[in-house]
Parts: sequence; structure tokens; C-alpha cells
Amino acid sequence: MGRISLHWLTENWGLKLFALALAVLIWTTVHDMIQGGSAGAGFGRTRTLTGVPVWVLVRAGERQGFRADPETVEVTVRGPRELVESLVADDLRVVVREDPELRASGQLLPVEVEAPEGIVVVRVQPPRIRLWSPPD
Repeated sequence: MGRISLHWLTENWGLKLFALALAVLIWTTVHDMIQGGSAGAGFGRTRTLTGVPVWVLVRAGERQGFRADPETVEVTVRGPRELVESLVADDLRVVVREDPELRASGQLLPVEVEAPEGIVVVRVQPPRIRLWSPPD
């Protein structure tokens, strides 16, 4: 009565190995999908582009010459492998909208990113930047 039966551990080796292989396959597939895919997978890919230039958008009739600080940002995107691998910094439009009401207070302004169809912007670093106004 004191013996513990290990019968369940030693039986059906083939079924146990199949279940283990299936579990590893499912785990790697889900992990790959969460991570954005690898270069060889069909689930998509995540990529970070550095040095993407910032455009300053001002209203018509407002004075020009605003300077963004920093002048470039880092953008992380996700999408189909073919699109993401062929993407260059100029394919993204990074915009900061100049707001006359916030100009005097020196607040940081949000960065907006427009990407080609099929590309999802995951992250922008820094997410807010400061505009320097031109001298009067």
C-alpha cells in the first residue's frame, strides 16, 4: 500500500511525445505571432526605423520656420513581412501640429505618424516633442 504507482508515466510513450511536440508547436506559433513574426514566418514582422524626419504642420497664414527638437524620431511598425522589410523612413509621415495656444507655454506636442496601408505604428519615441519658434 505504501508504493506509488508510476504506471501512468511509463505507458503510451508515443502519445506523450506527440502531445509534447504539438504543445511546443502551438507555443512557438503563438509566441511568434505576439512578437510580430520572424523574417521567415508568414505572421508579420516588427521593425524599428530610426532617424525618421519630423514635419512641422502650421496653419495657413501663420509664421513659418518652426524647428522640432528632436528633428528625427524612432518609429516601430508592424505589418506583413514584405511591406515592413521594404519600408524606408521616407515612407512614414511624422507630423507635429503647431498650436498657437501652446506656443507660449512651451508644452510638449504629440507626435502623429501616418503609415502606408497595411502598416501599423506600434510606438514612436519620443511620443512628444517641443517646437522652437522662429525669431521675430
